[in-house]
Amino acid sequence: MMRVSVLIILLLVAGCTSYHEPAPKSYVGKVSVIKSSVGNKKSTSADLFYLSEINGQKVYSSKQATAEKDNGFFLNVKHIDINVPDKMTTFTIVGERINGALIQSIFTKSYYVKGKITFSPEPQETYVVKGELGKTSKVWLEAQSTGKPIMGQVFIKTEED
Repeated sequence: MMRVSVLIILLLVAGCTSYHEPAPKSYVGKVSVIKSSVGNKKSTSADLFYLSEINGQKVYSSKQATAEKDNGFFLNVKHIDINVPDKMTTFTIVGERINGALIQSIFTKSYYVKGKITFSPEPQETYVVKGELGKTSKVWLEAQSTGKPIMGQVFIKTEED
């Protein structure tokens, strides 16, 4: 019951959140793109890897876009491409198991991992948040052109038995 109460409170608070726009329409510099990715996709759940913050400010992410779609128990992931300026920036990347309906979270195993990486994106490069969730969960950011993690950083969380 406590878990349900916490989930309801989190949903109410999340509805009041405003999001940072890292490259507003008035921005004239070069930009890069950061994309989300999905793994272990089923009809009612998926492992979502996405950008959640830039320099400590929340951004509108694939998680929020997916949550806004009302598909009952079914899950249709909505990917958001985020334009970011090509300057030194700290990115918070996340990997987590998401469900089609909130009630499903009570009955399924949850996984969550996050990390921060600071670097200057290459102009006009596309980056993808990737990862793996399970007993050992990992999340990383890789350049789409090379398929290699940025600066070799991979964030790992291992569950206790």
